Amino acid sequence: MFIATTLTEQTEADNWCPQQEHSVLLRNRRFQLWEYRVGHGCLLVRSPNDENHPTNVDVICEGVLYMELPRFIPDLRLDSPTDEEILHAKGRIMGHKCKNERVRIFTVSGARFTVVSLTINVREHRDGWLHSPFNSPVTDHSYQ
Repeated sequence: MFIATTLTEQTEADNWCPQQEHSVLLRNRRFQLWEYRVGHGCLLVRSPNDENHPTNVDVICEGVLYMELPRFIPDLRLDSPTDEEILHAKGRIMGHKCKNERVRIFTVSGARFTVVSLTINVREHRDGWLHSPFNSPVTDHSYQ
């Protein structure tokens, strides 16, 4: 069951930018690198529900070309990359083409980590811990 959906899915013409409402969903949560599926480069970073938070919050990236993230992710914030971080990411993707707006920055307790992905979505829900958004019958993966 979806509680709220907050999308940051990127289109070709957009300049991806973290939205203000994400900070409310991400604030005071403890995230973990939860799941990665190789076939379509699907990455799930999840903050599971606990005694202080009745819902799960997922950060879902699809079409992942590169990621550098710690397993445990306290104090997560999504930020825009600097020009230097874009150049760093492009150097790491081993010859794959990448538009600048596909570079995402996950700031974790002040440290900045890079993910290069086609899409990124933030989703709040009450599904169980073992639920995977990648098993969803939705075929466009926009989680609307």
